[in-house]
Amino acid sequence: MNSFENAAKVGSLNETQRAYLRLVAQGMTSKQIALAVHGSHHTVNAEIGIAMRLLGAKTRHEAAAMVGYADISSSYEPSYEPAALAVPPREAAGSDEDEGDEADAGTGWALPVATRKRPINTLTTGQRIGWVLIIAALVALLLGGLVSGIATILVSLHRLM
Repeated sequence: MNSFENAAKVGSLNETQRAYLRLVAQGMTSKQIALAVHGSHHTVNAEIGIAMRLLGAKTRHEAAAMVGYADISSSYEPSYEPAALAVPPREAAGSDEDEGDEADAGTGWALPVATRKRPINTLTTGQRIGWVLIIAALVALLLGGLVSGIATILVSLHRLM
């Protein structure tokens, strides 16, 4: 992989993912990184996993090396980098893929499932409680309908006998 391809892939990472991978390159574990950033090691692992997929790396250390290489190569002669690399390709193109996530945007009610724009859970406590209540109400309605249907069948069978 040449340095431009590597820079493009690293450019698709967010700053948090790059920072975590820089700490991995320093030999830190996910728990040590989580302590350093006052976060959860589960979140650190999730962000590193996403970064690995975006970079096409098989290990976290390979991903960290790719970020380190991009940092070094971009520090020598930034004027030689093409302007197209300044914006990650996914954000630059107005693709139709992003339209599926419009339910997340602006409504205040993000979907309780992973999407391309939000691969990890970022729901607030209020949103989580809201979704729990909505799902509980739907389950109650479905169970009520099921019980009512079974009762109707039993009454019909009883009348036939």
